[in-house]
Amino acid sequence: FNLGDHSKAKLHLEQARSFGATAEDLKSARKLGRQREQEQQRAQQLKLQNKNKIQVVGDDPLWSLPPDHPHVRYAMKVESYPKDLQKRLIDLGADFAEATLLIEDGKGLEAYERLSFFVETDPAARFERARAALHSNKGEAAISDLYLFGEEVGHCEIDGVHSAALLAQLLGRLNRGKEGLKTISELSETHHSLKRVQADLLEQQGSFKESEAVILDLLQQFPKDLGLIRKLGNIRIRNDDRSGAVQVLESGLKRCCTPGTCGSQPFDIHSARLLARIYLEERSNPERSKELLKEIQRYSQQITWEDQYLSALFARNEAHPFTAHEIQQLISPLGKNDPRREWVNTHFHSYLSKIGSTISTVN
Repeated sequence: FNLGDHSKAKLHLEQARSFGATAEDLKSARKLGRQREQEQQRAQQLKLQNKNKIQVVGDDPLWSLPPDHPHVRYAMKVESYPKDLQKRLIDLGADFAEATLLIEDGKGLEAYERLSFFVETDPAARFERARAALHSNKGEAAISDLYLFGEEVGHCEIDGVHSAALLAQLLGRLNRGKEGLKTISELSETHHSLKRVQADLLEQQGSFKESEAVILDLLQQFPKDLGLIRKLGNIRIRNDDRSGAVQVLESGLKRCCTPGTCGSQPFDIHSARLLARIYLEERSNPERSKELLKEIQRYSQQITWEDQYLSALFARNEAHPFTAHEIQQLISPLGKNDPRREWVNTHFHSYLSKIGSTISTVN
């Protein structure tokens, strides 16, 4: 039993019984065996806990972690912070490190509760608690922490995310876009993520011209960013500049090619859908429309509502007899306040009248 070989110990007990060992002797031996087994189980559990726990190794509580330590990823996290904040996080110790790692482990609420102790020690901990709040669907709490992080520490880029951009984005989600724009305008720096969020918030506020100006500025920095090109196309559509949208989208698609055949980017199906939509809605450039529809069909992994909308537009333009049926299929999945209802109402108005339906009365 002391050696941990319980099967052989039980065999010896049986042999002892056959040699005349008393019931009391056997009972005493079995009691010892249970004690040793419990001790060994506790030792094994403690070993496992220590393996998964951040411990101080050497003089440095963080950077001297062994390479195979399961929480060495925390060191990578700290490195993503500005240099002047790294030491402050390290000084918060191993308990803080463990609490932040709970976020990546899907335990946002527990992380939030444990991190609450550290924000009183150093406001630099607020960014991690804001992240924990986001993973716990506590948007207002995240906003509060990010506000205070900016005031007490100073907004900065952390792991590719600018704290002020994140704050402004969250404010926009809660229909507090003006506050978000104010947050960005108060900063002297012009980080690209700030500009991206600024463009989104300006669009949300209906300031399409201003949003377009910000996107054009970003494209000076990132001329190959197809997401920005597509965003500019969308903004121009909303600003009733469809010819400008066509120009920028066609320019973006020229950068695309079949993967592996050149150094350009792979085909951007989202830009193709947007461009095809303009051509089909305007009944212009039918040959180019057909090309785009073929490419979309080729690269589309599944048919979307927008693909069905493009198909219905094509059927309308070609005067196909099944156009009315396609329009009815478009309407059925749309909610009462779905903005896509306006697309259908605007471009299929005559068909809706014929089939005895209106976009405002179909649920």
